[in-house]
Amino acid sequence: MEFIIQGQRTYGVHSIERIPTPGLLVFEDRVRENFQRMREFLESVSPGSGFHHLCAHVKTHKSIHIMNQMRMVGIHSLKTTLNELPWVLRSGCRDVFLAYPLLEKDARWVADACRQYPESRVSVHAGSRVHMEILRRVAQERNIRWRVFLDLDVGMHRTGASPETASSLIRELEQGSMFDFMGLHGYDGHNHGPTESARTRQSRRSMKVLIQVFHECAAAGIPVRRVIAAGSPSFLTDLRLLKRDLPSEVHVQVSPGTWVYWDSGYDTLWPGAFCLAALILARVIDKGPGSRVTLNLGHKRWGADQGPLERFSHPGMRVVSFNEEHMVTVLEKGPGLQVGDYVCAVPRHICPTVNLYERAWLIDEQGRIGRVMPVDARNR
Repeated sequence: MEFIIQGQRTYGVHSIERIPTPGLLVFEDRVRENFQRMREFLESVSPGSGFHHLCAHVKTHKSIHIMNQMRMVGIHSLKTTLNELPWVLRSGCRDVFLAYPLLEKDARWVADACRQYPESRVSVHAGSRVHMEILRRVAQERNIRWRVFLDLDVGMHRTGASPETASSLIRELEQGSMFDFMGLHGYDGHNHGPTESARTRQSRRSMKVLIQVFHECAAAGIPVRRVIAAGSPSFLTDLRLLKRDLPSEVHVQVSPGTWVYWDSGYDTLWPGAFCLAALILARVIDKGPGSRVTLNLGHKRWGADQGPLERFSHPGMRVVSFNEEHMVTVLEKGPGLQVGDYVCAVPRHICPTVNLYERAWLIDEQGRIGRVMPVDARNR
């Protein structure tokens, strides 16, 4: 069976009756193409660098299989949130950046995990003296030394130190006996400009904060070895600015996550940057009068935080309402649908959508169903 999503190559799925619905489909050839596209984007800024400038976030795919595929193509640095850390460490990743403020109980747990996996270099971040004091106490209790990035608020106003307090915090990190100061982290998740020029303007404002703090460190004689920034919409503009304005010996990395599967939300901002590699397979469970069609695709099976789904394998389909188990749509054009027919939908926000599935069905480039891939870090 074939499905057409506007702007994408045709999706083929054979033996589709084997897949229970709603089901998460991951198209392996498109994931591989996204790897290649990411490498091309990175090398457009730093030729020949491969994935040296990527610290890929795992929050989107949550899959050991995908992470192993990343390792095979040369992606070795991973960014994680707190609850995904054990899965990342068990999988054998050697360079892990934990980008989440740690409370005391969490810090103890992370410290124990670091001791359990000494072959992995785990870095954490701190954005205030409160967090530094937590790390200091736990380091004394557990007899460890933390690798610490300073988390900077570069405009999102969610976590991180203000530019005004950054220098004094860095001096404390650099001089602290329990810390190895690793560098700077700044996440500009608010950079959702609808055009590259708009994203570039916002990147200039956000990266100016990182660059300013870097130069304050340099003036104070404090080395900054590594800088990690950016999400999926801003990684390219941020990387251009940081590579242009920071010394070449600084290891600059960007940390997008959505790019590996992509979604309709980011594809609206940056059309065609990456392939839509993950779709939701649903079925028609009822038909009403006129053009009304009800799918077995309630919001228990897709991330609804950014609004209703917008793109389907039937371009005239529009969401009217949705509940936990149902999605009511109207089919405004195109051939009609019957009860039992299959429909593919593009996730609007792929990260929470993946988290709602226990497993994904891998589809190869011929449309054949491969292995059933566990979503290993689901609920994390």
